[in-house]
Amino acid sequence: MSKVIFFSLPAYGHVNPSLPLVAEMIKRGEQVIYYSGNEFKTQIENTGAQFRSYGEKLEQLRAELDGKQGNLIFLSACFLQMCQSIVPEALNQLQEDQPDYLIYDSMAIWGKIIAQKTGLPSICSITSFAIGDGLPDPQILISLIKGLAHMKRFNTLSQQLATALQLAPIGLRDIFVGNADLNIVYTSESFQPNSQYLKGNYKFIGPSIANRNEAVDINFGSNKRIIYISLGTIFNDNLAFYNECFKAFGNTNDQVVLSVGKKINIDALQNIPSNFIVRQYVNQLEILQKASLFITHGGMNSVSESLYFGVPLIVIPMSADQPAIAKRVNALGAGLYLEKRRANWKNLKQSANLVLADESFKKNSMAIGDSFRASGGFKRGVDEIIAYKLRRMGNASLLHV
Repeated sequence: MSKVIFFSLPAYGHVNPSLPLVAEMIKRGEQVIYYSGNEFKTQIENTGAQFRSYGEKLEQLRAELDGKQGNLIFLSACFLQMCQSIVPEALNQLQEDQPDYLIYDSMAIWGKIIAQKTGLPSICSITSFAIGDGLPDPQILISLIKGLAHMKRFNTLSQQLATALQLAPIGLRDIFVGNADLNIVYTSESFQPNSQYLKGNYKFIGPSIANRNEAVDINFGSNKRIIYISLGTIFNDNLAFYNECFKAFGNTNDQVVLSVGKKINIDALQNIPSNFIVRQYVNQLEILQKASLFITHGGMNSVSESLYFGVPLIVIPMSADQPAIAKRVNALGAGLYLEKRRANWKNLKQSANLVLADESFKKNSMAIGDSFRASGGFKRGVDEIIAYKLRRMGNASLLHV
């Protein structure tokens, strides 16, 4: 048995893909201590891992972040502020834990710093497209330019951190470029843009899909075609958009499932059409196995789950990496990219009719789904981790079967 410390980014899109991987590691005999936010405690403990909270300072910073996640420089500055409390405390704790190796989320810069400070074998968990050295994504560059007003704060925090921890100042590329000894990427090589430049220590294992054992409280009760709509967990407070969906798809022969998230009071939605099922939360994996179309914000998890089940998409990106994901879906013919400023009822209806009428969208979605399954999933991810660990530690007895 080996001991590993996992430093996550406490967000659903980053935690959820890692959980099947962690559960499989534990099944093979690894001991995992998993750092995250308090709301993920139960999910993490259900894998068999030991949960460890980042603490109250993180919760305060996340409250500051509310509504500003789209500003990448502001977000990056907040990450550096997190490092000021997380890194010293974690380094002290590591003296007691004595882990054999580390895993950190590509956006959890504190994990990268701790790996650098300790010299421990390190693995990067990349839940979106990998951005290797020399491969800046144009959409990320655009988002960074929009946040230049926060650059002074970022530079000040970077210098403070460098002085306190005796390391080189952290640049913006350090936040967004994940490049550890081993990089586990939760997509397929064919879906990853520019994958030909990401070889060797980048392992494309496909989405980490596993049964979440969530209850299903929806009875569709008919053979109607199903359109599923969700804006994810962060950018879902959008009454105007939901009303446009009512206009676009209300009183049709389609069954529409709308997931609005916890921020919306469903009673505030007026004139919900009779063919709509509106919930704050649904079992997305269950619905996608029945859906004909998914209208989404373009988070990597949501897009991957849709394509895994061969469901074409209309992607309406809200922020961060979502425009890049939408462009990839569009380029591969698995759906359409619809800018949020154009997401009115007429364009929604027109786009949906186009995707549903053209079988090529379904065919291309299924082909990407095939590439996901062929990549091996979380079990292959653990194979790669164990193989890396054996190379670094040179002890064949550590291979658990």
